[in-house]
Amino acid sequence: MSKLTLPFLIAISLSAASGDEVDSAMQALRQAMLRSDGAALERLYGERLMYSHSDGRVENKTEAVAAASKGKRTEFAFSNVKTEIYGDVALVRCDVTVKNANQPAGIQMNVLHVWRKSDGRWQLVGRQSTCLGK
Repeated sequence: MSKLTLPFLIAISLSAASGDEVDSAMQALRQAMLRSDGAALERLYGERLMYSHSDGRVENKTEAVAAASKGKRTEFAFSNVKTEIYGDVALVRCDVTVKNANQPAGIQMNVLHVWRKSDGRWQLVGRQSTCLGK
């Protein structure tokens, strides 16, 4: 094996592991949002979270957890997920469909999630969304 092959294979392996970890964090976020699980969101959200809504509102961690803990979602789904990892930072862009009892037609957004790995776990530190036309 050449001197360049081994580091390359190790880098690919670490990237795949990080990608799986980020995917797991995204699925944990989806489940927490679907269940309005404030305790799970407390663990998933970073302390200095910047949570931007498509209407221009920006919430910190406390505000975002409180808002997401209200209401009952009947659907919270990701599609067209694209992940890029840069060391301890991951950018995840995806389409998100959210439906609840008050909005049975739901809303569709394109969302950029910014994750940071700290103390061995991925936490959401930023989110920006844009509403998609129907």
